[in-house]
Amino acid sequence: MITSRKNRKKDVFYRLNILDGFAIVFIVIFHALGGLKTSDAIFISKYLVVFGLSLFTFSAGFKFGFNHSDELEEKDFLKKYFIKRFVRLYKPYIGYSLLISVPLFFVTYISVYYLNLDYKGLNIFWEDLTYYKLFYFILGDSVPKSSDKSKCNITTQNYNSIIM
Repeated sequence: MITSRKNRKKDVFYRLNILDGFAIVFIVIFHALGGLKTSDAIFISKYLVVFGLSLFTFSAGFKFGFNHSDELEEKDFLKKYFIKRFVRLYKPYIGYSLLISVPLFFVTYISVYYLNLDYKGLNIFWEDLTYYKLFYFILGDSVPKSSDKSKCNITTQNYNSIIM
C-alpha cells in the first residue's frame, strides 16, 4: 500500500501529538506530587519531570525540523523565525503584565493611602519601585536582591522586614 506524503505527514504528527500527551501527563503528575514528601514521591518526581521535558523538547524540535526542512538552509530563516517567535510570545506577556500591574497598583494605593491598611511589603515595594525594577518586572526577570547594591535601593533592614 503506497501512502502519499500528506498522509505520512499526518501520521507523524498524530504520533508526535501522542508523545506530547504523555509529556504533559508526566509534567502534571510531577506538579501533583510536588507537595508530597514521601520517599516514593520524591524518587519518581525526578524521573517524571526529566522524561516529560525530554519528550516535549524532542517532539518540538522534530516538528520544527519536519515543518521547516526546506527553509533551514536559507541564510536569514532562523533570524526571521526567532524574531517572529519572540514578538508572538512577548506581546501577550507584556500586555498581561501591564494588565495585572495597573489594577494591582490601584488596589494597593487605595488600600494603603485611603483605607490606611498597613502592608509593609507592599509599601516598601511601591515606594522603592524604580524604572530599573519595573523593567525587570515587565520582562519577567526577578527584582534584584538587596545584596546587589548597585542595582537596588532596598536597605537590608527594609528587605529583612519584608521577608519576616
